[in-house]
Amino acid sequence: MSSRDRDTKSFQDKLKVFFKKGAPVAARNELLVGPELERELSPETPLARRLRAIREVGEKALQIRIQEGGVEKIWSCTRDLLEESNVESRHAALCLLRRLAEGQDEQLLVMRTTLFHFLRVTHAAAAPEDGPLRFRLLHTLTNSGKNINCFEEQIGAFLLEWLAQLQQPAQIIEFLQLIINVVKFNATYLDEDIVHGIVNSHACYLCVYPAEGGVVHACLSLLEAVLSYSLLPRSALPAFVAALCRTVNLDQYCQTSWKLMRCVVGADIGHAALQELVHILRSSGEGGDGCAVDAGLVRGAVFYINMALWGPKKVHNIKVSFLAVLPAFLKALSGAQASAVVVYEVVVALQSLVARVPHELHEPAAHVLLQTVRRLLHHDKAMDPPNELIHSRVHALISSLEALQEAGQYRGPPGDLLDLLDHCAHDRPEASAMKVVTARAAQLTGEAAGAALALADRYLRCEPRLPVRLHTLAALLAYIRRHRCGHGEELAERVGTALAAACALDAEAALRAAAARALPELARMCAPDACTDLIDLLEKIFDMLFGLRVNAFNCVGFCYEASGAVVWGAAAAGPGALRLQPLCSPFLLAEPPAVRGQQPQPLQPKDLPPGACVFPAGRTARALTTALSKESEWAVLAHVLRALPGLLQARALLVGRRAHDLDLLASTLCAMCVLVLVLVPRAVGAVGAVLSTGEGVSQVSERSPAFAEGVRAGGGQKLSQSELHATALPALAALASYHSFLEPHTQQRIIRCLLRYGMVLRQAQPYINALTIFTLETRETMGKMLPEVLLDLSKISDTQAIASPMLEFLSTLTRLPRVFASFVEDQYMSVFAILLPYTNPSRYNRYVVSLAHHVIAAWFLKCRLSYRRNFVRFIIHVSPQFAVTPRFRRTHFYVFHETLFTSAQGLHNYIILPCEEQLHYKTNNFQQTSANEDSSNRQRSSSLGSKAVSRAPLAGSRAPAAPAAPAAPAAFHVELTETCIDLLARYTFTPCAVKPQRSDMAEFLFNGGQSTTWLVGHKLVTITTSGCLQNSIKQGLCERCALLCRHQAESAPAPPPAPPPAPADTPHTLQVQASDNSDLSQPSSGNHLNVHNNPHPHPPEVKR
Repeated sequence: MSSRDRDTKSFQDKLKVFFKKGAPVAARNELLVGPELERELSPETPLARRLRAIREVGEKALQIRIQEGGVEKIWSCTRDLLEESNVESRHAALCLLRRLAEGQDEQLLVMRTTLFHFLRVTHAAAAPEDGPLRFRLLHTLTNSGKNINCFEEQIGAFLLEWLAQLQQPAQIIEFLQLIINVVKFNATYLDEDIVHGIVNSHACYLCVYPAEGGVVHACLSLLEAVLSYSLLPRSALPAFVAALCRTVNLDQYCQTSWKLMRCVVGADIGHAALQELVHILRSSGEGGDGCAVDAGLVRGAVFYINMALWGPKKVHNIKVSFLAVLPAFLKALSGAQASAVVVYEVVVALQSLVARVPHELHEPAAHVLLQTVRRLLHHDKAMDPPNELIHSRVHALISSLEALQEAGQYRGPPGDLLDLLDHCAHDRPEASAMKVVTARAAQLTGEAAGAALALADRYLRCEPRLPVRLHTLAALLAYIRRHRCGHGEELAERVGTALAAACALDAEAALRAAAARALPELARMCAPDACTDLIDLLEKIFDMLFGLRVNAFNCVGFCYEASGAVVWGAAAAGPGALRLQPLCSPFLLAEPPAVRGQQPQPLQPKDLPPGACVFPAGRTARALTTALSKESEWAVLAHVLRALPGLLQARALLVGRRAHDLDLLASTLCAMCVLVLVLVPRAVGAVGAVLSTGEGVSQVSERSPAFAEGVRAGGGQKLSQSELHATALPALAALASYHSFLEPHTQQRIIRCLLRYGMVLRQAQPYINALTIFTLETRETMGKMLPEVLLDLSKISDTQAIASPMLEFLSTLTRLPRVFASFVEDQYMSVFAILLPYTNPSRYNRYVVSLAHHVIAAWFLKCRLSYRRNFVRFIIHVSPQFAVTPRFRRTHFYVFHETLFTSAQGLHNYIILPCEEQLHYKTNNFQQTSANEDSSNRQRSSSLGSKAVSRAPLAGSRAPAAPAAPAAPAAFHVELTETCIDLLARYTFTPCAVKPQRSDMAEFLFNGGQSTTWLVGHKLVTITTSGCLQNSIKQGLCERCALLCRHQAESAPAPPPAPPPAPADTPHTLQVQASDNSDLSQPSSGNHLNVHNNPHPHPPEVKR
């Protein structure tokens, strides 16, 4: 009797039932299944009435108790509906049975078995649309799986059969929840095969493949229920472990999966579960490259081993040696294409192992661990694209092992760890790579020259990082020094020479410098022939530095010949290299220079192209200064000085970020030429001692010894001053183009050095060219020093080599009026004293003599009118012997210029013909009557800028028509001299008046206008009126001009008679008539000139 029935019955009914007196009487709230109700539910009743009666009975069954035996009667009356084809009838009957099971659960004694038997027997033939109602009936019949009375032995197999047919996730979840309750409340009734089927066939399968998260959670809950309330069969363990290995890869199932695996490993089957995990790892490595590997399964196995054995929440109940699982890790990575997730999980597991239990890693386990790490490195390098996370994790693991070794906690084989570090040294940090090099070098013996060369090849030639390379070089040099007693010469020749050769052609300047510093020590340990090789390598280093060039975009590179060979050394400084265009790298840029007085602005990384670096050009100038200051061997110093002019051609390479660097280089070169060293230690450079102390130096006179007495020349010979100047001055002259980076006092020092020491050398042309550059570019400095420069130039003996550069330099000065604007008479005298010796035709060719006359004329026209009279007397009458003597050049002009004019000789004395020309000169009766004879037959001009007129032969009418060839040079020089003297005479008291050329605008304005010229003193003054711009209507005149002309013609008197016609061979000229007033029609004898244009254009002729 249910509690609901007890509440609805009266006390009398309860009492009768209790004492069972009298016939059974139906309770007041009890449903009686009488004949009338049976007839309503029977098949004879129409279907509609029958279905309505079924619904009413179902609703009452949920609320009131049915009399005993009534459920069986209802079942017998409605059973036929369950077999009907009508869906509505079947569903009505199933709903009635579910409500009977729900409302009359205490009355369903035998009927529980009947209903369960019905569900199981008809399950295979049941329609799909009846599935939900049938499940609801089972769910209600078992009270959600908690009550399986009367069918305990049949429920397990039936659940497995039904679960395999479900497809919808919602149905699967509900069904799994039913099975979970069955396991929880009735686990004792489930046989091992049923549990195996639940775990192996359904739960593990549904954990992996469904996409619905609720299904996976339900399956994990089912597995947890099996572990908690039942026994997990040993046969289901592989599927159980595999399912958990897959689900642990997902975040939402990770914690639940690890909880289940921890329970399994901590139970009595823990070793079996661990064996299954190891089996999964080994199977993945044995599958081969062609077999697909389940990366998620393998990763989960690695994760569980890590967490169970040495993780933060490891299982303490299980004791397993690391040798039982570490080989499985190595086996899992043996495949050529291991998955990235597996590699990553193994790295994480090994990191945890090394960090948590390093004291348990004894030699066998550590050996396997190092093999696994080496395999991880292989997979890390093979990944495409690279995986930065795995790369960083692997090297963090190696760093942990290295830290254990340094701390003394590493218990594995040290040689294996060193091999591992050596294997990946190129990818390790610089400090780690240096430690490997140090350890390898410490293991080398005296007979291990081959191993030393292999170490140099790996860490000196193939290593890209400069600090590691420098450390390798130092370690190998220390190795050579350590074994120098027994194998010093052999190691120096085999290993040392190879090291120097590898560094000589290297692009890193620091490495070359370190190798160069080690060469002297290696040379002391080598045989003589090996020393020669080392010196050749040192020379290659120098040549490579001086062969660098820069293009217009500041990119650094080298010049290459047509054959592809690099041009450097002496070839890079030669004239042929100037025609070669450098082949430069866009990733190596020179530093931008900073002009004097400005702060350098370093290049920012954002201003550089991707992957580019900056070449430290400023260090080049400082390195050269150091070399010139401290070098004591003349052979090395001369090599640097000879290559320096070629390097100066690559402007961007030598000009650093600071102008002070280049200024210091120029000062050092000047010190080499100007200073004399008194006491210099043999081990210290000459210039270095001078620049560092500043003591013991004095000004060099012309005959004093050179400063280079402090340097060591070859063969024990003394270095001459001229040899030093000839080597150092070309570099100093090449600095002329760097004037903007030099201080003014440094510019003056360079100019003085070039004047005092460069002009006395045989090849003086480069130094005069440098003076020309200074004159053009540094006018302020040159303007102050020009008088001193001219005085020094006047003291230099005239030679063939210096003639053309000297005249070109003085000719250039004439184009710079601001430079000589402050000249006085003495400076002009210096110029003429320099120029006069070059007019000697017996010593110089026509070009030099002609250029000398031209420059004399140019300077004469540039000087003031007040100086010209004295200059004419000086140029024409000065004695050539007196002019070319050293005493003449060393005497200040204001002392001797008065005595110069007393000489009776003239400029003609330089026309000293050779003997053959004099003989031919006399045989042709060539006699010069006077210096002022009629020169109408010579080429004459009114000014330097007017067009010359052809002249007759020199010998007059009595000379032969075709004079002999030797007379031509003499006639040329005579005529050149006479022309120069004539120019001097013409412009002594008047300035040069070359008629200016009109501009296009002036020509447009004055075209068609009238012009009138007056002779005023020695000048012709011409006034031109502009032409008329109006339209011409009458005889080429506009209306206004025609009216003015008519009024003038009416008021003017009769015109004068026309002049006589000119001869036929006389060209048309401009007729000029003098008048004494402004009236054009009145003739006069004054200075007024009337100019009439002829109809044909012709050069004008002025008639007084």
